[in-house]
Amino acid sequence: MRKSLLISVFSFALLTACDPVRDELHSTDGFAGPQMDKLLFASTPEQRADRYLLSLAILAPVILESSEAGLETKTSIDRVRNAYAELAELYLAAQQCQFDTTPFVCNNNDLPGVFQFENMSYDVQKSLFQIAKAIIVNLDLDESAESLLSLNMSSLSALSKNGSMYFRTFRRGAASYRDAIVIYSNGVARSCLHEDCESLKSLLRSRYSGSEVASPRNSPASQERYLKRVMGKARDMSETRASGWKLTPELRIALLGIIDDACHAAYPFQVEGLLETDKPSNCGPGNANASQSEERTRLVSAFQRRQASSSASQ
Repeated sequence: MRKSLLISVFSFALLTACDPVRDELHSTDGFAGPQMDKLLFASTPEQRADRYLLSLAILAPVILESSEAGLETKTSIDRVRNAYAELAELYLAAQQCQFDTTPFVCNNNDLPGVFQFENMSYDVQKSLFQIAKAIIVNLDLDESAESLLSLNMSSLSALSKNGSMYFRTFRRGAASYRDAIVIYSNGVARSCLHEDCESLKSLLRSRYSGSEVASPRNSPASQERYLKRVMGKARDMSETRASGWKLTPELRIALLGIIDDACHAAYPFQVEGLLETDKPSNCGPGNANASQSEERTRLVSAFQRRQASSSASQ
């Protein structure tokens, strides 16, 4: 008995010595948190919800474009809707507590609060994991779902080598990634009042002014790709000078716009192969053929609730 107990304790000690297990036990968002921090640093509940939304805006267009017509497309649409539902609950929970007030204040409106945030975060991760796993199956990628979930873009870059059939999907994923970088960087820049953030703001302004800063061809010091430089600056500032960054409701709606386009394009493809009794699914805003996704409506409402509560406190 004593021997088996010692073996169990020793085995547990070895297991918990592994970084993924330590992260799962002691890091916010579990083992996925430190992996995602490498690209998008987040510490507050609201930042973590924004980070998941950024991930979804990149992954959702890929799964929708890579799905076969018929039931597979419908299943992919439903996966996006499920992620919306989980994210809506997470955003509501993130807004319930005000940590910068004295005394510490939490609103208890019969909603799961920030004290259940880790479990709710795990539910969002499960939704994103299913999307990432489906992408791997659809595109026959030799990658892990965790790699895609942490936005390791080298995973998607492999698509450019798999022939023209997958190259279009690679370009869609890359375009969504570029848009997400701009949206995230704008969120960081708007949240930062420190003079050190001026370099990030200048980079973002140069995108529209046509200045040399935006063109790596014009300066030997600017050989690194423009959006990579923007992303690097935003990532650094988000951990230091703009540690209180968050996306405004307008920027969150902009991320939904990326997914809306993909949802609109995918909607008609699900009809092929469906039974007459099967009802087509929609993950975007309403159109002539479909009503707006209920889950999307709830997510947008969560954004607007934050905006209303912020205005009321001013």
